[in-house]
Amino acid sequence: TYATPKGIDMLTGEAKTFANHATDDILLVVEQHVDAQFASWQCEVDSSKCVATGDQLDMALDLSGAFTFISKTLVELKQVMPTVIDDLKFARKEVSAVSKTIRTVMEVMGLKAPPMFYTISKLYKVMWVLYFTFFGLLTICVLFYGFW
Repeated sequence: TYATPKGIDMLTGEAKTFANHATDDILLVVEQHVDAQFASWQCEVDSSKCVATGDQLDMALDLSGAFTFISKTLVELKQVMPTVIDDLKFARKEVSAVSKTIRTVMEVMGLKAPPMFYTISKLYKVMWVLYFTFFGLLTICVLFYGFW
């Protein structure tokens, strides 16, 4: 589905969305971790001001979904990759076999084809000359018959 024009447009749009929103997501996550780290240091220094717990790092974040799409797309591509690799290996073997066959045929054709093509071209020319001669004579005969 990604190889179609619609799929390419979708991926391009998602890449632009990722580029626009990824920095916001990263800053949101980093700020959460930095705030939690500062809170834990504050607890170590002065336990009376301790208001943070270790569970705060696992809170749900309101992210834009850019990383979710990229992650999902990468998982899909990783699932398809073994099949693609097998197909490419098969294609390489088949193309190599066809290439050898074509190379062999072309070596033979390189020696025998030019005289054969010259003969065919002469026959083709004779055929058209006979064709136009026949219809020319036929037209003259019809004209002669019509005016007689």
